Amino acid sequence: MNWNDVPTEVIESVLNKWKQILAHGEWRQDKIWIPCALCVFIDCEPISNTHCYYHCPASNGDWCKGGAYDSKLALSSQFNEYNHEKWLDNVEEFCNGLEKHLNRRKERENDKTI
Repeated sequence: MNWNDVPTEVIESVLNKWKQILAHGEWRQDKIWIPCALCVFIDCEPISNTHCYYHCPASNGDWCKGGAYDSKLALSSQFNEYNHEKWLDNVEEFCNGLEKHLNRRKERENDKTI
């Protein structure tokens, strides 16, 4: 599955979750590393589900692979190694990517109405 297969509302929900996290800048595993709207949409649970890895578009680019160790969005991952600034940079990069995708989607929808 890729981001084009995901409803706009789901992407917006995921983006809002991570933008709020970015605004607070605090890692709270009990508040962050829980299933998001995308997990619900593809019917997976993070942490131990390989279904996530194979079906979630966030697994492309290592953003979220279902477990914290392999996911750029987790502070404790091999990518961030508890480096708070690096983690925030990755969260910001993920948010920017989702915003670009949503903007392209809106442009395509506007082109169809013209």
